[in-house]
Amino acid sequence: MRHIEVPPPDPSAPGPFALHTPEMLTNILEAAGFTSVETVAFETSVLEAENPAAYWDLICEVAGPLVPLMASLPIEVRQAIRDDAIKTYGELSPDGPVKLGGECLVAAGTKG
Repeated sequence: MRHIEVPPPDPSAPGPFALHTPEMLTNILEAAGFTSVETVAFETSVLEAENPAAYWDLICEVAGPLVPLMASLPIEVRQAIRDDAIKTYGELSPDGPVKLGGECLVAAGTKG
């Protein structure tokens, strides 16, 4: 990263990105005893804010690992990261609100 060194996340750790393919989610449910598992992927809006600064503020409130990390940094580093993020978000969304989209997986099966 530009401003701080952060170790890479553990790819096997639980979290919102742990089951990142339909096959992984299906396999976990089948291993838990579910049958007739159907998994569907769809695009969705995850976060949205009216401007880059509001988006950064929202991220700092809701992004679990980011909250304690930012709190542990000196104020000048936090400000540099904030300024950089706001600039980048502005470049990515120059004509409107800043949106974070993503793919969501939903699965259902029968247990019993």
